[in-house]
Amino acid sequence: MSIRSFNDLRIAPFSALLDSQIGLPDHQGGPDFDNWDYEIETRHCRYGRSPIDTKPKPPIKDPEYVKGEFGYIGPCCLHFGHQVADFSMRILPTLATGFEGKLIVGTKQSGPSEFHETPTFFRQIISWFDITSERILLPKADSIFEKVYIAPQAETIFGPVPSTEHLETLTEHYSKKTYPLKDFEEKSEIVYISRTRIGRGVFAGEAALEAYMKSIGARIIFPELEDISKLLKIYNDAEYIFGGEGSAFHLLQFLGSQVKNVVIIRRSADSNFWGHDFIRCRCKNLQYIDAVIGGISGREDGRYREEGLALLDPDSLCKQLGDILPVNEPMNKTRFEQAEKESLYCWLMNYWYNSKTFDASSLDIIISEARKANILIKSEVIDVARTKYSGTLSDSLKKVVVERDPSTNLATYQLRAAVILGLSGDKIGLNILKDTLEVKNNTWIDYGQVAQAAYRLSEHEIAHKSVVKALAGSINQFWLWELQAHILLSMNDLEGAKKSAMMALSIDSSRPDTLFLLSMTYHRMGNLELALLAINAALKISSKPHFTKLRLCIENLLNTREDLHHV
Repeated sequence: MSIRSFNDLRIAPFSALLDSQIGLPDHQGGPDFDNWDYEIETRHCRYGRSPIDTKPKPPIKDPEYVKGEFGYIGPCCLHFGHQVADFSMRILPTLATGFEGKLIVGTKQSGPSEFHETPTFFRQIISWFDITSERILLPKADSIFEKVYIAPQAETIFGPVPSTEHLETLTEHYSKKTYPLKDFEEKSEIVYISRTRIGRGVFAGEAALEAYMKSIGARIIFPELEDISKLLKIYNDAEYIFGGEGSAFHLLQFLGSQVKNVVIIRRSADSNFWGHDFIRCRCKNLQYIDAVIGGISGREDGRYREEGLALLDPDSLCKQLGDILPVNEPMNKTRFEQAEKESLYCWLMNYWYNSKTFDASSLDIIISEARKANILIKSEVIDVARTKYSGTLSDSLKKVVVERDPSTNLATYQLRAAVILGLSGDKIGLNILKDTLEVKNNTWIDYGQVAQAAYRLSEHEIAHKSVVKALAGSINQFWLWELQAHILLSMNDLEGAKKSAMMALSIDSSRPDTLFLLSMTYHRMGNLELALLAINAALKISSKPHFTKLRLCIENLLNTREDLHHV
């Protein structure tokens, strides 16, 4: 199907985007076609030619009329995988027609209105296709555009393989790219895409696999930290691309058929050979390592793929790696099992902070799931989680800290015992928390907990240094940004607190406590109008008494200021 044009087309802000998990549509917004039920390829499709979108809500007020010719290329979202596979597949077909006008990008009503406010990966995608920022239009209000061109999606999620013509166009586009030699002096035969900094939707023990891959000469990639154009060059040149199934592999959809060998480590027994539909047509050989034996979820339905922790059989993993990799040195099974237990602790602590539904029953489910997989959760893990709900401290914890042996060099158990005491307001373990800043091999989750314990003890300098280290070792952890906002607000760094709260909200905009924190920050900055907007947004989600108290305070100050103005 070729590109189509529409006259006087209404384009609405998105009221819902990727929101099916909270009972809303996955796609409601964008073009509002008069003949909605008869449109197919111009609507948002998955599974090939199957529209899954919902007709945009009616406008609240008369839309603005915008003259000129425009192209519509899809919405902008906060999820990298969906941005590529779901919402970037009209870009190249639109450009291939020779259209040179402005390109409309849909956003949620609470989303960005300026190009520089969009996610970094979105700006890099636009740059990859040689589109200047001046061409991107992000309408925040309902608008009717005089003429809009809409191309079909070149690929859809769960759809058939793309056309040969599309793959050839991608290959041609890549061939026109030039790269500074200093950035690519060495080609990496093996590339490993790591998920260890993500915290959720990972598999236990990945840190050991990452270390093993590095030991055999593989280049370790944290895709969230790299520029898209650089990643595409690395993937194009690699002989082998390894990694756990996940969004990072969607970037291959910007390459043609020049990819060599791809090896995907499955993270779920029911993922049904994830990625086969869009990777197999692009590479010489696609293989899967299937060593999944279960997972940890903390949920009654047991679903662990999106936010849980997949568990792999180390014997099966080692054997399958040995069958694929052109090396003689096998992975150390013992190290993998040690890393598996450590990653269980990190996942549990991260899940505790991130999940909206984590409670005491979640912990019981997790312990049961671990037992079924013959994994014994260490006592300090249970102590940390139990303390959150009961407030009861084990006497053994204080003993561990008081009888600290300096030769142990901050043993993990001692550090975590000190964290528990700090979270409960006990300063016995404060020296251990201070010493933690000098240790280089702590996990980011440990630094995050040290930061929280130090903040609880009003040791703001320690808290700030620790949360900075935690953020440096992790990717987009909502709770760390919120914690940093709390710490900086306590240190009277209002601008830093505001930026940190905004970062937390960019990851999850539905957290009322963060909106309250942002309102407090604006209040302290003297920007009462924005403070009122933030607290009103928080009250729409939750009616906590201190939220209402802050709103009354802000309203009184605004009224007083208005009275003084009249005087």
